[in-house]
Amino acid sequence: MKKLSTIYRILLLGLLFALPFTACDNSDPVEPPPPAQPDPDPKPDPDPKPDPDPDPDPDPNPTVEVTHTITALKEIYIDANRPEMYTIEEEIVIGGVVISTDETGNIHKELYLQDESAGIVVRLDKSDLYKSYPIGKKLYIKAKGMQMGNDQGMIQLGGNDNGQFGRLEEGRIKDHVVEGETGGQPEAFALDLTNLPTNMENHYGTWVKVSDVMFPDDEYQLLYTEGEAPTNRTLITRTGETIFVHTSNNASFAKAPLHDGSGTVSGILSVDNGVLQLFLNRTEDVNFNNLRFDDPNTLEPPRGNGTLANPYNISAARANQGNPDNKWVIGYIVGYFKDNTFYPGTEGAVNSNLAIADKQGETNPVKVMPVELENYAQTNLNLLDNPEKLGLVLRVSGSLRTFYDQPGVIDLDNYAQPTETEKAGQ
Repeated sequence: MKKLSTIYRILLLGLLFALPFTACDNSDPVEPPPPAQPDPDPKPDPDPKPDPDPDPDPDPNPTVEVTHTITALKEIYIDANRPEMYTIEEEIVIGGVVISTDETGNIHKELYLQDESAGIVVRLDKSDLYKSYPIGKKLYIKAKGMQMGNDQGMIQLGGNDNGQFGRLEEGRIKDHVVEGETGGQPEAFALDLTNLPTNMENHYGTWVKVSDVMFPDDEYQLLYTEGEAPTNRTLITRTGETIFVHTSNNASFAKAPLHDGSGTVSGILSVDNGVLQLFLNRTEDVNFNNLRFDDPNTLEPPRGNGTLANPYNISAARANQGNPDNKWVIGYIVGYFKDNTFYPGTEGAVNSNLAIADKQGETNPVKVMPVELENYAQTNLNLLDNPEKLGLVLRVSGSLRTFYDQPGVIDLDNYAQPTETEKAGQ
């Protein structure tokens, strides 16, 4: 019995030693289950989630109701007496087409918007606007909370820059500017420099075209800009009317030569204290396919030595302005000056001055010279009392000084009676 108990003990110990080795045995691993097979007939997700789009394309036809034309918006500012900064407090939405680009650098951090009534400058504190708002892009401006201002006669829409009118902050642009579809640029308004429209302010900030123009003789061989500053270059018509082309020194074409020849120029119409200007988007908008014409503002070559026998013509008299000695000048009597403006003929004449020129019947104010009339010269020569003097040749002796803001003859000490037989400017 004792021997049987010992046998049981031995068998129990063997079993205990065998258990750990059995638990660590991995010689025959269990294979993983096969991958799930796709459902041959998948069911649609009852609640699909759209893919995130961090920069969605704008709706080409947004639901935006235009409440005012650009002209109506401008009139609100005008009725407020054109303050330095005007805050728009009512719900106003304007719509228009972009007609400008800052891609060439001639326009910076602003765009020009035009509708059927007018155009306006929109000042935005962001560069490369052309990438988001190219020419032809329809935009809607939610103007409430924006500001309006006036720069040298140009009414503008923008923001509040530390209490002063300025650009709309970049972070606020999306709150106020809604993009629409992209189309074409509006047809350019044909601006006749010889007969300007009466509603000129409605054309400021719009796309216009001037025809049969050229850069004058003393400019066409120059560059678009002079030095490192913005520069005005002149376009002139056959009859002497002018308009400036304003170019920024940051424009990509600032150091390009001006175009030779004559033709048409398209650009954005602007104004600087009453002086008309064009802003070019690119030089491709200058189309000079014709030969140059005679510059109507080019004076006759200088002639004379300032004596009674050999008097100065108009060009020589201008060249000798400031000479300390009195000089003789010859010219045809062609009109008079009033309020710094030349008036050809005798209608509305005054008795204080007259205008002379190298050419009989001259009407171009660039080519005339004012002559001050006093004492006996005033009595005998003024066109108010002596309209028959118009067209006659006159020799005067006086001081070559500024008169009516241009080169003139003042303080006469002598004159020769007008004559029909003598010719001036030759």
